[in-house]
Amino acid sequence: MRILFLEQFSSLGGAQRSLLELLPAVRRANWEAHVGLPDDGPLAARLREQGALIHTLPLSQYSDGRKHLSDAAPFLRDLAVLPAEIRKLDTLLEPAVLYVNGPRLMPAVWRAGLGRPVIFHSHNYVSIWNGKPLVAAALNATRATVLAATRFVAHQWGARARVIYGGVDGPPPDWKPAARASGPRIGLIGRIEPDKRQKEFVLAAAELAPELPDAEFLLCGDARQGDEAALRYKREVLASAPASLKYLGWCDDVYKVLSALDVLVMPSRCEGGVPYVLLDAFSASVPVLASPVGDLAETIRDGENGFLLHSASPSGIARRLRELLSMPERLALAAGNAHRLWRQRFTAERFRHEMWEVILATARRS
Repeated sequence: MRILFLEQFSSLGGAQRSLLELLPAVRRANWEAHVGLPDDGPLAARLREQGALIHTLPLSQYSDGRKHLSDAAPFLRDLAVLPAEIRKLDTLLEPAVLYVNGPRLMPAVWRAGLGRPVIFHSHNYVSIWNGKPLVAAALNATRATVLAATRFVAHQWGARARVIYGGVDGPPPDWKPAARASGPRIGLIGRIEPDKRQKEFVLAAAELAPELPDAEFLLCGDARQGDEAALRYKREVLASAPASLKYLGWCDDVYKVLSALDVLVMPSRCEGGVPYVLLDAFSASVPVLASPVGDLAETIRDGENGFLLHSASPSGIARRLRELLSMPERLALAAGNAHRLWRQRFTAERFRHEMWEVILATARRS
């Protein structure tokens, strides 16, 4: 049996982490995993490590987040070209299930008219500016099974969407926190783009630097490949950083970074699911300070298993960090509770089991 995954990005992000976390279940069932994606980038290398076979799709580059008029032309081009490419893959592979890992490809799948069982995995809120009406029409026309990363994301698709939270394996057995420096270490991990608010974080670090001379701030991540706007934003971020901030670039080993942190800051404005880096932090017992957006406000109970920002401005981040760093016992208590929540709700094995049940049920529709 074969499953064909269609992926809209070639770089690594939360939706792509979800795909990578699912592949062990595909291998365990002795299915072939085929993935169509834009180019042979970092994601393709990781997929090959998991035994997936890669097929290149002629997908254009788009701006992150809310789409602009400049994105209309490449979208229309993709909509004209992609259906034929998807039909070729379908004829070649005859997959039992077509799995669409994001909204951009759903209209092309609709136009391809394959008649295959389709799973659409929705990881973020899709606004009207990002083509929600067209995606909704495609879901109806293909009678797709809709999976959502969180209740917040599911709400946009109505009762048809089933919520399956992501999951992670956690740190390796020999993992342990690194020896701490004399002062606290505070970090932000994630793809560099305005919605992640790295600039607010580094400005907060600059505000705190004079009063916390022993503190170290870590910034881990990079701009999306080929995204000029994100690259400009990255340059702005690094130009604003104080001397106490260390830029690590992209880090494949997230647990190595987490081992050095006393607090992980997540000031994102994104409306989406539960970020994988949050689950990584929960599994590693690292306290999290996050914006109350999407399902984060439901996943994090302020003061119990993490902490919520009252304001994601630089001064708001700095003010909340001052409070938390003065209460190490509260940070430790929240970290322990977060770890227990990960074991109860967010393990990779639970995620794979629930996802594979849906894939099998969908395949039986063919």
